[in-house]
Amino acid sequence: HTRARLLCIGSISTIALIAPAVGDTPAPVVLLDGFLLFKGLTIFVIAYAFAPGTRATTTLLHAVLVCGVVAGVIGMIEMVAPSLVRDLLPLTAQGSRGGQTCIVSIFEHEGQAGWFFAFVATIAFSLYVVHRRPLLLGTFLFLALCSVLTLRRKPIVGLVVMVLVFVLVGRKANQRRRA
Repeated sequence: HTRARLLCIGSISTIALIAPAVGDTPAPVVLLDGFLLFKGLTIFVIAYAFAPGTRATTTLLHAVLVCGVVAGVIGMIEMVAPSLVRDLLPLTAQGSRGGQTCIVSIFEHEGQAGWFFAFVATIAFSLYVVHRRPLLLGTFLFLALCSVLTLRRKPIVGLVVMVLVFVLVGRKANQRRRA
């Protein structure tokens, strides 16, 4: 049963990669499409490899947080000294929105950076809600700031909506406890 699913996913992935490669699509675009296509599959395989225990899941989420913080630190250094980051790391993208410098960090586009930082900030916030550790709250605030500094609206709106939903759900839970 699992083999059939993997064969199906592999077939669809192969078709999705061959189709643009046969046309006039530039090789970097085909490679980026391949990365985006296999990103979900990779996450599925990694998650499937771990036992579905709380400890393994928390460890994996903390590893993602560390990657997010490292990318965020690179982005913050980029805001202060963009030429230093470009000299030390072979990155080509420079972020600018409406004439304002914005964080791109290790990504090709500020949209990718904004999504990534918002995603990892959501993980930090979720872990903070469960464990109530101040370090996780600080990590959330740092990553949310990184997402804001990408100057992309959708990640910022996503973070605001997430926090509002948490506040509303928390408020309803408190009202039920009091009743």
